[in-house]
Amino acid sequence: MTLKFDLPAGAYIHDSWLWIYDDIVRAAIMDRWTASSIYEGIVNRRQDPSILFKTSDTQHELRVFPMRGDERRKVKITYLIPADWSAETVSAELPISILKTSKNQLAHFHLLTWPEADWQNPAILDRPDLSFTAEADSVFGQYHAIKLAAGDQVNGLRFAFDSPLKNGDYLRFYGSGQSGIYQLAMLPARQFNDDIKRKILLLVDHDASGLNSISAAAIMQALRTNFRRELTSVDSFNIFVSGLSPQMVSTTWLPADPLSVEQAFHAAESMLANYSNLLPLLATGIDWMKTNGSDGTILLATNSTQNGSTDAANPLLDSMMAIQSNPPIPIHALHYLNASMLVYLINGSLYYGSEYFLLNLAKLTGGDFSKVLGYNYNLAAATTAAVTGLSPALRSYDFHTTLANGYCYGRFDLGAVHPDKLYLNRPILQIGKYQGDMPFEIQLAGELNGQFISEAVALDGGEIGVADSFTREMWYGNYIRLLESGVQSNSTIGEVVENSIVERVLSRYTAFLCLEDASQLCPTCQDESQLVGTTDILPADSVLRAWPNPFTDQVTIEVRTNSTGGFAASSAVEIYTADGRLVRLIRLAENRNNVAIFVWDGRDSSGISAPIGTYIAVARIGSERTAVVKLVKKGA
Repeated sequence: MTLKFDLPAGAYIHDSWLWIYDDIVRAAIMDRWTASSIYEGIVNRRQDPSILFKTSDTQHELRVFPMRGDERRKVKITYLIPADWSAETVSAELPISILKTSKNQLAHFHLLTWPEADWQNPAILDRPDLSFTAEADSVFGQYHAIKLAAGDQVNGLRFAFDSPLKNGDYLRFYGSGQSGIYQLAMLPARQFNDDIKRKILLLVDHDASGLNSISAAAIMQALRTNFRRELTSVDSFNIFVSGLSPQMVSTTWLPADPLSVEQAFHAAESMLANYSNLLPLLATGIDWMKTNGSDGTILLATNSTQNGSTDAANPLLDSMMAIQSNPPIPIHALHYLNASMLVYLINGSLYYGSEYFLLNLAKLTGGDFSKVLGYNYNLAAATTAAVTGLSPALRSYDFHTTLANGYCYGRFDLGAVHPDKLYLNRPILQIGKYQGDMPFEIQLAGELNGQFISEAVALDGGEIGVADSFTREMWYGNYIRLLESGVQSNSTIGEVVENSIVERVLSRYTAFLCLEDASQLCPTCQDESQLVGTTDILPADSVLRAWPNPFTDQVTIEVRTNSTGGFAASSAVEIYTADGRLVRLIRLAENRNNVAIFVWDGRDSSGISAPIGTYIAVARIGSERTAVVKLVKKGA
């Protein structure tokens, strides 16, 4: 059995377990070549191993030795994925796609969390209507749980806690004495200006025709999620949408608290037309901003393909600038176009849809331009970049950490949205090593609105706390990734393997291997799945059994099916060699019974006795392969 799955960029796996009946086996980590050799050798002896390895920066593969069709195996994988920090929340996207690999889809799944002092009020960021319930268990203690139905299992679902930033800073240490690893989060806005209050007018123009497959619901959900994550209750916003005439959610600014954001987006989605009316929407938005204070920012989200040529776009740019304030109100544009037949070659560059118009509109007004383009689009990343860009930014910045009586080194800056911009309302994230004594010092400088500014901060109080061992795994995960991204010499690979094994962080050159070995049993390991039921897991479509197995001359094979129609006329059992060559096809008599039993005499389709060795029997019920069993033919 093989599971191939993706984790987000920047994620890494740090452990694996396999249940062998009621025993929990914790994986050993070793170099990949040794692990693969052991795994394949044990598979040939029909024992129970599992192997987990990394095939690329984001792709992974888990193999579990095949078992009888009516048996189950349970595995657990633990991993860390990058968190997205804002002033209000810390969130991470749940890898829901892993749960969708089975033909029999889960009716629901459980999400359990154990909040700690730094991490309180768990929530599903995209679904504020869903809430966790407090639970207690004699073994697992106090925890929170939520049960998500099939309709809630959508990609992009984000799990969140309240941000633990205190006075704009969060600093945790893991180590002993004067050396160790630190994790830092710092909100620049708190250091430079505590009174940053944003006014955001969102304009949404959606055309449901053409090849574009990003729905109105998808763009509104992505924008809603980012507004909730990025804006705070001191910010203000409003939403206008296209229609026969532009429709506004409110005639005045709204506070950007979570409830107001939810209510406004719900109203806006119900008013949004399924055709583009971009120019009246823009003109109305600019006029409303001038009337209600020109100190805000416009975010325009559109998938319009009109006005893309220079002949159409340039006059419109002139007309839009003619009605602007002086200085102009910044217009940030998000072009969520994942398919377009309209491509324009302008001054040697290709522009898709309305990209030329929107890009130049943003440039002329001092805004940013973001786009979703192509079939392999990332709507979440584009909307995050667009909404994040609404904050004031420190340009050409310098950020330095040290100790008053020591130094910091081995730093990794995490979560940067733009290489040359530091958004003041976006926390700086850094993990590194330290040597020396407190206080911890931060120096930040750069250009803000054309002026050079700098700030020095010393942390030696309530912002500082003790971290757990995950901080060490975070640092080594980033260090291993850095080594893997460079030239792969023998010495580099050796260093990757050594750090991966010592720190139990999976790399491209190592693997986690679980064996049916008493030395790997983990009597103290806990099984969190005991806290949830599995009665909703659907039974296998069919079960395939064989006895005696191994066999010498003949083997009895039994097929059971859960199909209400029994065995269709095309049902059969196919027997293959280990390298995939078909040896024998045995058709099952059409009947409405759910059981078929027959004997394979160990011969191929020509009547010749098949050689001693390993074979794979596959049940085909109707047009689908539904169960597999391994057969071993031995000598007399």
